[in-house]
Amino acid sequence: MKIIHYFTKTHLHSFLIIYILFTLWLIPFLHKLIDAQDHLRRIIITTLSSITGPMLGAVARDFAVEGLQPSLTLLMITVPILLAGILFQFVKDFDKAWVKNLKLVIWYLAWLFWFSTGMLSLRVAL
Repeated sequence: MKIIHYFTKTHLHSFLIIYILFTLWLIPFLHKLIDAQDHLRRIIITTLSSITGPMLGAVARDFAVEGLQPSLTLLMITVPILLAGILFQFVKDFDKAWVKNLKLVIWYLAWLFWFSTGMLSLRVAL
């Protein structure tokens, strides 16, 4: 069974679009929230780590307890949801268009949930 067979260019493109949009949205958000001496460095590190989803708050606070605890709590909720979204891609579609579309919708929703909990984690941590 080839894993790559279950993921199309649409999966890759949709993931990249969601990631880039959240990353771009994060920059002005961080500019307002982070008030530190090494302002630019923290904005760059936090922005590049937006892929970590709910761990974003912990990264922004340099893994201090105030940011780490909410991030780990959110991580316990979001990992199973993201994992379910990824595993759902392995469901046989029987050449039905609606199943293929449903699989893509679940893919989008899983990644949107992952990145949005990153924003929540960041808001709680800062």
